Amino acid sequence: MKTKNRYVLCAAVLCLAFGWFLFMQKTQSEPLEGSIDGYMLAVRGEEPALPCTAQTARQDAQALIEAVERIHPMFAPAECVPEGFAESVPEGYEQARQRFLEDCSDFYGSWDEFLLASQRFLTVLSDQHTRNTEISLWLSEKGFLSLSMEYADGKLWRLDDEGQRDGVVVSLGGVDTERVLAAVSSLLPAENQNGREKNYERYCGSVALLEMLGAEGKKVTVSGTAGGEQTLLCTAGGLVSAGQTYFDDSLAAYREGGALVLRMGTCMISLPQQQKELDDMLETLRAYLDEGGSQVVLDVRGNGGGSSAVWMPFWQEMGMDLRGYFVHSWSRPSAELDERAEYLDLYAGVDAQAPEQGAQGTAGSGQPRCRVAVLCDGDTASAAQDLCYAARGWDNAVVVGTPPSNAPDSYTDIVLVCLPCSKQLVQISTKHIMPADSAARGDIFEPDIETGAQQDALDAALAWLRRPQSAHQ
Repeated sequence: MKTKNRYVLCAAVLCLAFGWFLFMQKTQSEPLEGSIDGYMLAVRGEEPALPCTAQTARQDAQALIEAVERIHPMFAPAECVPEGFAESVPEGYEQARQRFLEDCSDFYGSWDEFLLASQRFLTVLSDQHTRNTEISLWLSEKGFLSLSMEYADGKLWRLDDEGQRDGVVVSLGGVDTERVLAAVSSLLPAENQNGREKNYERYCGSVALLEMLGAEGKKVTVSGTAGGEQTLLCTAGGLVSAGQTYFDDSLAAYREGGALVLRMGTCMISLPQQQKELDDMLETLRAYLDEGGSQVVLDVRGNGGGSSAVWMPFWQEMGMDLRGYFVHSWSRPSAELDERAEYLDLYAGVDAQAPEQGAQGTAGSGQPRCRVAVLCDGDTASAAQDLCYAARGWDNAVVVGTPPSNAPDSYTDIVLVCLPCSKQLVQISTKHIMPADSAARGDIFEPDIETGAQQDALDAALAWLRRPQSAHQ
């Protein structure tokens, strides 16, 4: 009988071991549930631990407020802030905090309501890295109107298939456009006007958002440029821009004339295939330079960030160090991160640290092997935007395109906090960074060569690379 029991026990252990092996294989080959939506994680936490009531919602609200105030640098006590940095609580924060707590008393059964309330509270910080990670999923779960839009000159424009303006959007689903814009502003933080406009263009067509505002159907009213109005009947689908899907995260290298173009659509490498593509790109760059190639384009348009470690090997292969990178930064002490806030490596590089002053001074030979053009646009952010700053320290490098969405003086390096009742995940910045050039510390980064809506940044970059001139002219 004992022998039989031993056989049963061994079989059970083997089954458990095999099951664990399969689980590990799955988690190593597939990403966690969620995605990267531009500069923000789109991650769903566990199932709620408790139903949503006034009591549980308030408990999560208090936990979130405590986490933000204990972790985010802007709430640090004055004695903890190093010289050269000025931290202060944003105007309107106390009112937003109080409203958040008061709103929780009205929640009975819907954690979605809490999600929206928490995001309205966090938006007052104007920090694109600090947000409820589920807001992107909520905005996209019912799809987007099949309508490409551009915000410019204080108006929301409809774009045709060629990307040309084809009238002003007056209403979406019967909801006045101004109400839709206000709702987007209340739910999504922006660090500058460019980021605000990108939020409008991406999310004004969110079906979930429009239904929350009382939209009926998917009709869109457009005021034509020649006068009069027309009504369009849209369908729901993926997020589009001028007929193209947003956020192309491709990784590829190709020749354009005599130049080598490195398309780096993401700095968030989570799959083996992505790592292989990145390694192949680096090998292609190495071979190109060894053959005497001297013109390189690094295209990070649409790259919402991840880890700067993704692009650093390319920079160093070109013989360039990080003298133009962020050299002023500070983080709140790790002792302030209690059991409700811990680093979670959900994706490679989520907790990557930006180089401190002097830490990367010898990276690269300091002898450039080529001329470099970095392409950016309004969807370039976070770690990808850091590449633009790295280029600023070199006469052989130039930044081409339209301004990115992060402010040069901003917050980064997130931690993920799991709220106790809803199990929603909230990402909170821990580090304040500033560019080395004090003159560049405004709320917007200006490319060296700024291209208009009708000019392709790649064409402008290739033209610059062919000129026998220094950068920034």
